[in-house]
Amino acid sequence: MTSPKLRALCLLPVLGLTVAAAGWLRQWPVTLSEPDAGAYRIELTEPVYHTAVNPDLRDVTVVDVDGQPVPTMVFDVDAPVASKAERIEMPWFVLPNGAQFPSQQIRVISQQSSEGRVLRLEAREGVSPSHAAESWLVDASALRSAVTALHLSLAADAQVEARFRVEGSDDLASWRLLTTDANVLQLARGGRVLSQLRIPLDNAARYLRLTQTSGDAVPVAAIFAETTPAAKVRSPDSRDFSPSVVAADRRSFEFLVDGLQPFDQADVVLPGNSAVTWRLESRDNAESPWQLRAGPWAQYRIGDTQRSRAQLLVPIRQRYWRLVSDVAVVETPKLRLSWLPEVLVFVASGKPPYRLVAGSAQQLRQDAPIADLLADIRGERGVGWQPASARIEGPGEMSDPAALSAPRDWKNYALWGVLLLAALVVVGFAVSLLRANAARDDKDQDAPTGGG
Repeated sequence: MTSPKLRALCLLPVLGLTVAAAGWLRQWPVTLSEPDAGAYRIELTEPVYHTAVNPDLRDVTVVDVDGQPVPTMVFDVDAPVASKAERIEMPWFVLPNGAQFPSQQIRVISQQSSEGRVLRLEAREGVSPSHAAESWLVDASALRSAVTALHLSLAADAQVEARFRVEGSDDLASWRLLTTDANVLQLARGGRVLSQLRIPLDNAARYLRLTQTSGDAVPVAAIFAETTPAAKVRSPDSRDFSPSVVAADRRSFEFLVDGLQPFDQADVVLPGNSAVTWRLESRDNAESPWQLRAGPWAQYRIGDTQRSRAQLLVPIRQRYWRLVSDVAVVETPKLRLSWLPEVLVFVASGKPPYRLVAGSAQQLRQDAPIADLLADIRGERGVGWQPASARIEGPGEMSDPAALSAPRDWKNYALWGVLLLAALVVVGFAVSLLRANAARDDKDQDAPTGGG
């Protein structure tokens, strides 16, 4: 079901963005993974970076079937890509009523697996767990993801209001406080149930101890852990570029890059074994001065396994790059630039189907408040929520070949028109005055001269 915030944002007027199908160099049909998700994310492909001309990618957006832009914003690859939360039923053990764990009254671990899982927990002789226990031990040692919350499962007819404290431990010896005062509620009436059985955690631990601090006995039937799996580490994309200019002394190699990717790693590729000290520079255009981006660093390769690491860069979009060495380099190097593709998030307002458009000297995207929207929805649905996926494929279709032409400045044209009109009026007045003066002189010359 679409969130009210998504519906509200869909209705926001996007002022100043009356974009027709024209005005964009290329377009890509957008394929949605879910028809009614409301918000979607698209990973930008290399052809999009090749088409864009604006340094901030503001000439990349999404339009509906009528060419009208929809609320859109571009994010770094990891910003809106939180993994979906999962609920996993956990093994749990009842602790004696009021006991603090570990305690001399409790045989701490009766049986434990090699992975650290608690297999059985027993009380010493003379101590039996109370039916209305106030404490539970939850074994989360088998999980490979951090526990962000616990969910209690109670009997369907239970009427409960209680408060809990949660502590965590990694060794069952030392404990730290994770949640001080969590409220648990379940009320049933007339076939309807009102419940709040989620206990958020401020930190993670292998073992969790729930202690009831107030309220009636809680008939726990099961305990679930809410986990957010670690985001998959995406391998960066990369391309090798051959030099466009080689200096006569073979100490300088210039490269022209055909894209606006956010390059964050650079490396030098040379055939065979090598050991060279390099500096890497870049600039915005052919007239700007070169700026140092990395180095000097020693690039080397010995065999197929021993080689230097790539140089980390502050992400930068520039088309002009240069490698400079202190000595002449016989073999011609290639420049390997790597990047993590960014993610475009849009709200599916307007009429489908949608298209991603890019490349324009006339149209610029105005970012919608997508970041605030994502934060609000995650506050309601949990940190694991993310927009549904969408995708584009291929090199795209040509949309408007004139999209990269500079837009006409009609204000300047109007100003020059006004100035020209004023000049013509002045000239008209001058001609009129000259004619009037000439007619007056002719009249004076033709007038009869009086005699005496």
